[in-house]
Amino acid sequence: MICTHLLSSRRQPTLFPITRKRFWLFLKLHCFQIRAHNQSRRRDLLHVFSRQSRRDLLQDDFNHVVLVRGGEHLTRSLVYVDHTLVDGVVNGTAASVGGLSGRLRKLQNGYARSYAVSMFGGAAILVAATLLMRAV
Repeated sequence: MICTHLLSSRRQPTLFPITRKRFWLFLKLHCFQIRAHNQSRRRDLLHVFSRQSRRDLLQDDFNHVVLVRGGEHLTRSLVYVDHTLVDGVVNGTAASVGGLSGRLRKLQNGYARSYAVSMFGGAAILVAATLLMRAV
């Protein structure tokens, strides 16, 4: 498109004024788009802050992550220790007492003389332990 009213002194049509106008129009539009984009980014950032402030500055999320989940993990680990260590000791003691009583049951035959021998053996062990402790 040739501007007929903006002719040079030689009367040759020039496209520079139109191109320059288009360039400035493009530049203004581009700068406006950049400003609009920056404003939308600022609005998004402010929107994030406003969402966080509406959610009590995320203190509920922090409490949930740190305290609730931490408490769950602590509880799980304590339950695991209870089942393995405490119940293991109790069940192991019960099993050993049950095994020992099963072996001692074979020694019981109903005769008083066998009970008297076992009592005499126990008393001898106690006297020997007492003498060893006095010697040390």
